[in-house]
Amino acid sequence: MSAERSISGNTRRQLISAIKQLMSTQSFRSIRVNDICDLCHINRKSFYYHYKDKFDLVNNVFYTEFILPASQKHYVSDWDLLSDMSRYMYGCKAFYRNALLIRGQNSFYDYFTATLESICAALAASSPGCTRNSAKFLSRMLASAFEYWLNEKDPLSPESFIATIRPLLLTSGNGLSAVAGYGSDFAALTPNA
Repeated sequence: MSAERSISGNTRRQLISAIKQLMSTQSFRSIRVNDICDLCHINRKSFYYHYKDKFDLVNNVFYTEFILPASQKHYVSDWDLLSDMSRYMYGCKAFYRNALLIRGQNSFYDYFTATLESICAALAASSPGCTRNSAKFLSRMLASAFEYWLNEKDPLSPESFIATIRPLLLTSGNGLSAVAGYGSDFAALTPNA
């Protein structure tokens, strides 16, 4: 059984690597499941064993590479989490530039926004004056900020990006300022991939 898991995990890693490689040079729309499979030397049946579609694969990149590792950390503040997220996405900016442009059902933009909304909703619950709608607006503002930042010709460093958005977030209904220590609860706040 562990050999099967190892093979399955290896196939998933290959598929993640393939979609990241393809999306660093091509638009998501132009990439077909066959292109991904050809790059991995696997058949379509193997692809669909692991993922529903290419949208699911793109969402799983973020889940596997950021959400899972982040859920193992204890963040002292919201800024630590957002800083980690911005450093990670900046390190894969060719992929995320493309991924954040995907719109529609099961899109990465919607998945990313839902992740941010889950975090913001938990924070809004503990912040006087913030409502569920505040969390929705704040999450969309954050998602748009990430998209704009990563699609700049010469994006700011992750540290400068966070320094730029921090005052905006702090004045947006107290934004994320009430966070102190949600830490290990991060895993419970995020949607599954």
